Amino acid sequence: MEIGNIDKMYDLCLNFGLGNVIADPIEVKGGLLHSMCKVTTDRGAFAVKCLNPAIMSRECALNNVINSEKISEILLELNIPAITAKKIYTKHVHQYKEQYYMFFNWFNGKSIYPPEINEKHCNAIGDIIGKIHNLDISVEGVEDKAEISTFYKWKEFLEMERKKKVIWDSVYEESLEDIMTWNQKVLNAKAILSKEKVISHRDLDPKNVMWQGNCPFIIDWEAAGYVNTYQELLEVLNYWADDGNGGLDKRLFMAILNKYKTHKSINNVNWDVVLDSGYEGMLGWLEYNIKRALGIEVSSEDEIMLGEQQVISTITELKRYQEKMSLLREWL
Repeated sequence: MEIGNIDKMYDLCLNFGLGNVIADPIEVKGGLLHSMCKVTTDRGAFAVKCLNPAIMSRECALNNVINSEKISEILLELNIPAITAKKIYTKHVHQYKEQYYMFFNWFNGKSIYPPEINEKHCNAIGDIIGKIHNLDISVEGVEDKAEISTFYKWKEFLEMERKKKVIWDSVYEESLEDIMTWNQKVLNAKAILSKEKVISHRDLDPKNVMWQGNCPFIIDWEAAGYVNTYQELLEVLNYWADDGNGGLDKRLFMAILNKYKTHKSINNVNWDVVLDSGYEGMLGWLEYNIKRALGIEVSSEDEIMLGEQQVISTITELKRYQEKMSLLREWL
């Protein structure tokens, strides 16, 4: 759906009981997978999330999104500040004319990014992630599936991008050996870390936290599921202790870590294995964006362009992470 098409949005809101649209929809920037807009009706203001058709066409995608909302609802009941989708006709996810949507009451908050992140923010994030890990919830329908060892088709992608002569070909080719090495390290680490997992958010970076003053609210739960606690802690430390220049701020790092330890011990952790696992999320995101940049599973020029941008930036982030590993090991 085109965000600015008020006729389509009018039909959508009317169909799901949100009321009559009284102003042009406003696109909300920031999402890298799905699109969202603010819609004002005679019944209030709402955020309408249009789920990416390429993603939703995948096997189990719909079920994963449905389960993620179950997770956020349970955690909200346990005093985790989660923003959950509106339940309409007993469902959180709705299909309308071959597109899937989620609806939220409009929330007045903002995301905060480096270098504006301070110790108060990091204390709050460390507290939340520590509480979630300590709760160790179970959710009906959400299974702790056996790890599937995934070595992505990096060499095949190289041949495809050579044929298409894409703008990121040299960056990718120069990094290929490193990428394959990182992938193997992840596989080795996952075999060990899969033994201790809990249900959590799994994508708790600054864009997925909205703030009202110093109070955080967690959004975008679509990635929620089982994860090793220390692997997720490491990802959170990397996201939130960023100094704004690609490095790490020790004050922010320790603010998260010390607050986390009030809920869960970090004694006897094999940090070498955890650090090797730290490549996993970035490699998965890189693989997805290589496919997007090559036009696999997507067709729009905007999607392809976004994929190209993310390929380059993700390779940069992977290299930065490798450079930071010795410092992370020391601080941990």
